[in-house]
Formats: sequence, structure tokens, C-alpha cells
Amino acid sequence: MQIAGRQMFFAVAAAAFFLTVAPLEAEIVQKCVNKADGFSIEFPAGWELKENPAEGVSLVAFRPKEKPGESVYERLEIVSLRGVGEDGEDFLEKRIADLSDNLTAFALVARGREDPIANSLTYTFTDTFFTLKVLAKAKQWIFQRGDRIYILTARATVKSFPKYEEAFGQIAGGFQLLK
Repeated sequence: MQIAGRQMFFAVAAAAFFLTVAPLEAEIVQKCVNKADGFSIEFPAGWELKENPAEGVSLVAFRPKEKPGESVYERLEIVSLRGVGEDGEDFLEKRIADLSDNLTAFALVARGREDPIANSLTYTFTDTFFTLKVLAKAKQWIFQRGDRIYILTARATVKSFPKYEEAFGQIAGGFQLLK
């Protein structure tokens, strides 16, 4: 009887060990520090990071592919602007006008303040992604420090946005301005 009890204890302990190891592995992150633009940010493991992929863009991170050959639209990008000359509210108004002027079928869904230093915009639009037209949804977090503004834009298809919204929020929550 004691042997069976010990075996049961070890079986439960082993199962608990393996169940706790898997979530810890999922939390491993990759950290990107961009000293030139003055920020750091963390992404879940598996996200594809591309620093300075285009003029004016500091970083683009694509979500991991879920199956071989899949095209990935969902991503988060960071733009750093210098010498903007407006405070947060004025910049936000100009940002909304700029998005409205430059995005097809732009519709503002929400506008808010995420924390003491970040404004946010959520909107839908029609995006041209390579040769496809995509009905997209995006959320922007806008941070300002001195004469520099950082815009984090998370975008996904309207259909897939709810699936990635929590991950986008966690990534944006890990954005830090360097001292």
C-alpha cells in the first residue's frame, strides 16, 4: 500500500513539474534595445524582428507563422519621430487627420489614454498588402518624451485582431523609454 502511495505521489509530482515547465518556456522573450532611438521592447519567442526595415521605421515584428508557407499579416511596428513640435493632444489630432487622409476606408473605433504617458487610437481601414486588399484593424500607442514621439502600431486583419489583441497589448506594455 505504501509503495502504491509513493508511486502516486511521484506520478503527481512529475506531472506537476512538466505542467509548470511548459508555461515558463512560453514566457521566454526576446528583447530589442534600440539605443539610437532610445527605447527597448520585449516580444514573445518566435516573433520575427526586423530593425530599421524602411526609412523612418525603427522596428517591425511579425507574429510567428502557425503553419509552413503561411503569409503573415499581423505585426507590430515602431516609428520614432523627432522634432514634432506639438504636445500630445495636438499631435493626436493631427495623427487622426493624417490617418484619415492616407488610409482607404479609415474609421476611428476608439481613442483613449492607456497610462500617464501613452495615448491610444484604434481604427479600421483597407490595406493593400502586397497584391491583396485586406480589411484591417490597428491599435496605436503614442508615447512622447521631449521632442520625440514614438508610435507603436499593432495591425491585423479585422477577423484575426481579437486573437492577437492580448499579445499586442502585452508587447506594448513592455515598451520602455531609455534614460
